[in-house]
Amino acid sequence: MVKVRDRLLLKVKRTLSQYRMIEAGDGILVGVSGGPDSIALLHLLWNLKNELAFSLTAAHLNHCLRGEESDGDENFVRQIAAKLGVRLITESVEVGKMAEQESLNLEDAARRERYSFLLKTAKSLSLSRIAVGHTRSDQAETFLLRLLRGSGMRGLASIYPVKNGIFIRPLIETSREEIITYLEENNLGYRVDSSNYDLSFTRNYIRGVLLPLLENNTSKNIEEILFRTAEVLREEDDFISSLTTYLFGKLARIEDGAVMFNVCQLREQHLAIRRRLLREGISHLKSDTRRITFGHGEKALQLLNEEKRGKRISLPGNVIIERRSGELVIRRREPPPAEEFFYKVSFPGETYIKEVNQKFKLTLLPLKEFQRRYRLKAGGCAFLDRAKLSHPLTVRNRRSGDYFFPLGARGHTKLKNFFINKKIPREERDKLPLFISQGKICWVAGVEIGESFKVSDTTKKVVIIERE
Repeated sequence: MVKVRDRLLLKVKRTLSQYRMIEAGDGILVGVSGGPDSIALLHLLWNLKNELAFSLTAAHLNHCLRGEESDGDENFVRQIAAKLGVRLITESVEVGKMAEQESLNLEDAARRERYSFLLKTAKSLSLSRIAVGHTRSDQAETFLLRLLRGSGMRGLASIYPVKNGIFIRPLIETSREEIITYLEENNLGYRVDSSNYDLSFTRNYIRGVLLPLLENNTSKNIEEILFRTAEVLREEDDFISSLTTYLFGKLARIEDGAVMFNVCQLREQHLAIRRRLLREGISHLKSDTRRITFGHGEKALQLLNEEKRGKRISLPGNVIIERRSGELVIRRREPPPAEEFFYKVSFPGETYIKEVNQKFKLTLLPLKEFQRRYRLKAGGCAFLDRAKLSHPLTVRNRRSGDYFFPLGARGHTKLKNFFINKKIPREERDKLPLFISQGKICWVAGVEIGESFKVSDTTKKVVIIERE
């Protein structure tokens, strides 16, 4: 009869191979809380490390949530790591205080701190993978949790075996029942978090009440059924995500920090793809789609049927979606207009622009002295030919219709296009001081001087403008 130990080692090896979780020479960091899943994970990988040629380090974060119980978890993990001869990295963080300060629930705060700790530790030790102890049982619970929250396909795909190319879940095809049997067979103890019995936490209710109810009244294999359903959804989500990425590259136009779609082209797509393209556009602007609900998406889709331009909806994260004639535009909310400023500045001299809290010093030097004291490529400074400048100079922020002839360019360009090419954030453009001589921009402060005002071999005196 094959022992659970051998059967589980074989299953974990198959999971590692199927999802290409570990390669020879990898350094693996194992997150160990002291609970049954993480202890089994550590022990299983310890048994496989020589055969699969990887190194092993353990990490434990003390959340400081349960007083002596939390300290007991840390001490237990220390003992296990010492017994196996595995290096252990520990850290403590007061998650309760942090959650209160940032208005997060304890579960979210603890998860965020745990993953931050693991990533930081792996990076500091140059480890290539982080193994965490999610199981098939966790997958089933997560599926139900997200189903009750109204998640779409991506959410219902639940826990991915490999995440972001660094987090791996070698126990994702293993049930909690198998893990407990493995621990008993190998005389391995483990810690039980007393908060796991608190049914006010939705996940605990699903684990302790809902799943047993489904198992007793529908199918004994409910955990396996939910796991396989999540797996199918994950594979289909991967396919649709790839198609969405391709279509986004083909249909979306990125201009001036906004994402634009042709309404007719967007209408031609299947509704499921339309929804995904819109989320992809939002994600392009704000890096994620957190707090973007199904309702937000439906309101955005309704704009496709609006013939009146100017209709718009506001989304979390300072994002606007609006209808402009034949286009649907996803953009950041316009920042409040910057206060206009206008100054006359003499050289040599100093000027302070209170609207943007910046001070500038202007110095006038003969060419030879300038060459001794300065280099032509000095960041944040402007070196201008005195003979080409009017006196005094004007300093103001941008106005509609401004043009600029940048250093090294072939001709004038709209200042707006110059900002776009230089990737100057929209919210900073109205705050940039422009130094102007006889109506021409001689320096966009801290960015570029004008071609017509550069220092040349015929220059006799140089005006240096420095931001202090």
